[in-house]
Parts: sequence; C-alpha cells; structure tokens
Amino acid sequence: MTTAQTGSLGTAQVKALTTAQIDGLTTAQVGALSSAQIGALTTDGLASFSTDQVAALSAAAVAALSSAQLGALSSTQLDAFSTKQLAALSTGAVAGLSTEDMATISSTEISALSAKTLASIATANFAALTSTQLGGLTATQTGSLGTAQIKALSTAQIDGLTTAQVGALTSAQIGALTTDGIASFSTDQVAALSTAAIAALSSAQVGALSSTQIDAFSTAQLAALSSSGIAGLETGDMVTISSTEITALRGSSLAGLSTANFAALTSTQLGSLTTGQAASLSTAQIKVLSTAQIDGLSTAQIGALTSAQVGALSSDNLISLSTDQVAALSTAAVAALSTTQLDAMSSDQIGALTATQVAALGSAAIAALSSQDLLTFSTADIAAISAKAIAGLSTSDITNLTTAQQVAFTTAQIQAMNTDQTNAIVRAYQSI
Repeated sequence: MTTAQTGSLGTAQVKALTTAQIDGLTTAQVGALSSAQIGALTTDGLASFSTDQVAALSAAAVAALSSAQLGALSSTQLDAFSTKQLAALSTGAVAGLSTEDMATISSTEISALSAKTLASIATANFAALTSTQLGGLTATQTGSLGTAQIKALSTAQIDGLTTAQVGALTSAQIGALTTDGIASFSTDQVAALSTAAIAALSSAQVGALSSTQIDAFSTAQLAALSSSGIAGLETGDMVTISSTEITALRGSSLAGLSTANFAALTSTQLGSLTTGQAASLSTAQIKVLSTAQIDGLSTAQIGALTSAQVGALSSDNLISLSTDQVAALSTAAVAALSTTQLDAMSSDQIGALTATQVAALGSAAIAALSSQDLLTFSTADIAAISAKAIAGLSTSDITNLTTAQQVAFTTAQIQAMNTDQTNAIVRAYQSI
C-alpha cells in the first residue's frame, strides 16, 4: 500500500490489523497513520511497533496516544521518541508513563515538554527524574510544576536546581517545600529566591535555614519576610542582619521578632530603626531592652515611642535616659508616665522636661515630683503646669519654690488653687 492508501484506511480496518501485519508496515506507512487511526490501535498492536516504527510516528499521531497506549510501550520504544514527538504527548498520555520510562527522557527532551504536560507527570515519576534531567527545565516549566511534585523532590534534586530555576519558584511551590528541602539550598540558591517566594516562607522554614543562609538574603528579601517568617529567626541569625537590612524591615515584620531575638540586637542595629519602626515595636520588645540599648536610641527614635511603649520601660531603663532623650519624649508619652516612673527619674531628668511636656503632666504626676525635682523647673515650666494639675502641688512644694518660680504662677493657676495653696502663695508673696 502507498502512504496515501494507508492514511485512508478506516479505524475499524486499522483496529483489525494483527501484530504480524503491524510489524510489516514500513516506516513511511506508519508515518502516514492519522491520529484517529493511531487511536484505534490496540495496546498489543502499539506494543508490537519496532523502535524505527515508533520514531516514524507523526507528532499528530503521538498527540493522539492514550495513557493506556503509552503505558503499553516499553522503555526502549519510548527511548526512540524524538524531542518533537515527546513534546507532542498530551497531558492524558503522560499519565501512562512508568518510573522506568522517565529514565529514557533526556534533559533536552524534558525542556521540550509543555508546562501543562510536565505538570501532569505523576508525583512518583517526577521524583524519579535525575538532577541532570531536572536541570533541563526552563524557568517557565519550573514555575508550572505542581506543589505535590515540588514536595516530592529530594534534597539531592533540590541541590541540582539552577539559580534561574529557584528564582522561578512561586510562593505556593516554596510553601510546599519541606524544611529539609529548604535547608538544602545553597547560599546562591537562597539569594535567587524571589521576594514573593520569601514572603511565603513559614516560621518553620525560616527556622530551618542556617545563619549562613540567612546572611545570603538581600535587603529586599529580608524586607519581604512576613511576621510569621521573621518569628522563625534564631538569636544566632540576628548578628547576620546589617543595619541597612534592619531599616528595610516592615514594622509588622519587625514586631514578629521574638523578645529574645530583639534583645540580641546591637545598639548599632537598633540605631538604624526608623521612627516608624520604633513606634511599631511591641511593649514586650521594649521591655527587654537593656540600659545600653536604650542609651543608644536617638532622640528621634525616643520621640517616636508611644505612650504604651514608654509605659513599658522599666525604672532602670527610664533613669538611663539622657536629658536630651527625656526632652525628646512626646507629650503623650510624658502624660502616660506613671508615678513610679516619675519617682525613679532623677532631678536632672525632670529638669530636662520642656514647658510643653510639663503641661502634659497630670495632678498625680505633679504630686509625685519631689521638692528637689520642682526646683529644677524654669519659670516657663512653672507657668506651663495646667490648671487641673495645680492640685498636685502641696503647700510645702509651693513654699519651697524659689521666689522667681513663685511669682511665675499665672492668674489661671492661682484661681485653680485650693485655699491652702492660695494661702501658701500669699505668704510667699508677703515674704518677698
């Protein structure tokens, strides 16, 4: 029969061919078989093909193969497929490949498979690919792999991935990697991860990375870590993070640092925090800071602290504040100071308060100040005490003030005084 005659045979006629008749077909005749004719062949008929006959199949015919037909082919027959033929396999047919069949596919042939076809390879078959075969995957193919396929990769296979392939991994794929898989990444592979992939890392996955791997993160990658990812860092990892990288962390991510890790930051690292970052710190993080770390904070950072954060400062930390730092506290923070905190502050620190800060003090806060503390107030400070807070001054406080301070009281302040306070002022004025 001519090739034209072969191509014109009905599917019933093709289906009726014996294996002996199929064996006798020339490669030209086999090449003329249509997709419908190939689909009509029995699995026994297809299994009887020689490697030359297999190699002669058209791409259209190969595309028509079912998973059962493909499964009937031996590994030797599959090895006869050209790159073009393998690329023509449908996603349904690929399911018919066996683990042994995978060994016959070269890295070049792997790279020719469509993303959909590749993604349809059974997990067990995908796990059977060698590092060399996996090395043939393009970035697009890598990004199309199913999460089950990624999860099935061994550490040896992961080690063999190129940086381009690692960079193509999606957040879902990264999330599917086991902690052992993540831990097997080289520093170059870690550095190749996309920021989207980094953002998908869980605390367990980050915790599986060594300090050397963490050190391979770029500033952009560290900034992409979620609060959950940040929580996976260990104390030993903190020394690998530069001041520039600290500055790049989002406030929400920074708040995810454990208190132990936060306490491990150096004064230089803490000094790199932006005011926005400083304000985002949790009270638990503020509470674990040492006096040396507090001393290293800039006035801008101190000024950014919220009332809740300042309220979390221990007495030791509060008394370690310099006068410049005290003067930098926001009025909201000053207003939130407890009487215990004010009592712990030195007279020099109290004297560093600005008139605006003094105006924020309540009556209980004023009452907590000692006579020595009050003597550090300037006349402007005295005049700044609110009418409501005046009630916090005892008669002895008023009596012990300097003449300049006593005459600094405003009319509104005097009108707010009780009888005993007014009498103390009158006596003070009479003695001038």
